[in-house]
Amino acid sequence: MTEIRQNRIGYIDTAKGIGIILVCLGHAITNANKSINVEHSVLLQFISQFHMPFFFAISGFVFGEKNFDNPIRSSWKKFKAYYIPFVVYNLIFVLLHNVMTNFHIFSNYYSIKEMIYDILMVLTFHIQSICGAMWFVRTLFTIVIMFIWVKYFIRRFLPVKYEEIMTGILVLIMQVCSLLNICPRAFRIDLTCAYFLFFYLGYLIKKYGWHQYITGYKYVFVAVGLLLNGLLANFYTYAIGGPCEGYVVLIRYIGQLSGILMLFAIAQIKIISDSRVLRYLGTKTLDIMALHFVCFKIVSYIIINVYGLDLSHMGDIPVVFGIGGFWWILYVIVGLLIPVVIRILFEKMRSMLRINFIKENLK
Repeated sequence: MTEIRQNRIGYIDTAKGIGIILVCLGHAITNANKSINVEHSVLLQFISQFHMPFFFAISGFVFGEKNFDNPIRSSWKKFKAYYIPFVVYNLIFVLLHNVMTNFHIFSNYYSIKEMIYDILMVLTFHIQSICGAMWFVRTLFTIVIMFIWVKYFIRRFLPVKYEEIMTGILVLIMQVCSLLNICPRAFRIDLTCAYFLFFYLGYLIKKYGWHQYITGYKYVFVAVGLLLNGLLANFYTYAIGGPCEGYVVLIRYIGQLSGILMLFAIAQIKIISDSRVLRYLGTKTLDIMALHFVCFKIVSYIIINVYGLDLSHMGDIPVVFGIGGFWWILYVIVGLLIPVVIRILFEKMRSMLRINFIKENLK
């Protein structure tokens, strides 16, 4: 068994667990209409520099070479893995829209016509606001499909030695288009172009064994990442809505790269990589992505009652605006725990139905 296989659960799933905690934390402290005005803006800036680039990087890291052998079959597999869960989760919130309006989570009731319209929008990769973090799944799906076919055609028409050169050129062209804001926004291709670079970086780290250097110098990468991103978080606001022009673009890339390498390194520190909790959370990232916004509403309801706020604040996304303190801790706990419990209950229910179905057919 190779080193990578041995570490697959121990540090890849751990890394994903760390990443999803940062996602929930970032949303839990976003307690203002504009991110730049949040109470813990430095912490949000620190997280926002690298947590989503890291998720794309680790998706590229675990991307298998076999996906290029049969692009049609691989595309179908990715369709089932990403598009179907995206649609299912968003459709659930469309169908429950009027029920959730009764709890002031939404401000208006849907007519049949509006519900049909939203269903069609979901089927064409549009996101319900309560399921906002699923933009990652949509973007990752687009990146993966593009990557499969780009690599397939490059391998068919170019010598092997030019494969990564041509792929790298295409990825850099997309990144330039993203910086120039000339990418189409349909199906958020602009996000695909922006994050493709990090997916490809993760793929290269795995392909060329660069992860071994991260393993060997993990404490250096952790120290440099914490120091560098801590300094950038205090002096620049590009990650939460500040300007990103000129030399600041280069600074952003430095923060993103150092943050990605830092999280890869942190996940390999033994006391962290051995954490069963982090590993388990790493296997439930899709459910947490999809459900933590709506689970946040439990904490929002508590806050509204504690402070005597108007129930319309149930519609604040991701959390109740204007309330500081340590409520973000409860938001994070609920945002991580409840989706996992929902998934466990769903799996048990499905297992019971399957057993009952088998029993009925054996009679």
